[in-house]
Amino acid sequence: MQSNNKTAERQDNLALLLCHFMRKGGHRVATSLKELGRLGQRRYGGFFYEEFLKELQGRKGIEAFREMSENDDVIGSIFFAIELLIRQAAWDVQPGGDSAKDKEAAEFVQGCMDDMQ
Repeated sequence: MQSNNKTAERQDNLALLLCHFMRKGGHRVATSLKELGRLGQRRYGGFFYEEFLKELQGRKGIEAFREMSENDDVIGSIFFAIELLIRQAAWDVQPGGDSAKDKEAAEFVQGCMDDMQ
């Protein structure tokens, strides 16, 4: 039992040593075994659930943002500016694979996008 505690203590000490700053090429570089972030987003059914206010999530959130943009000139102008920036972006459709079906689907979606202009 005591050897397990010593092993755990050694691992903790090693982790502490790795967390200290090390010098590489004259620059300090932090090395750590701790998690720095996480992958992915919380989404389900096409909706993102990253908003911490329940009133601004899902369909209720869409309605709340629409109401805010229609009733407040500042918010409406910000949404309009964002919409114009998105419209100016160059959109491109790339096939999901090398098969003929993938290429056909990409051409179809690109054709639909071109028809919208």
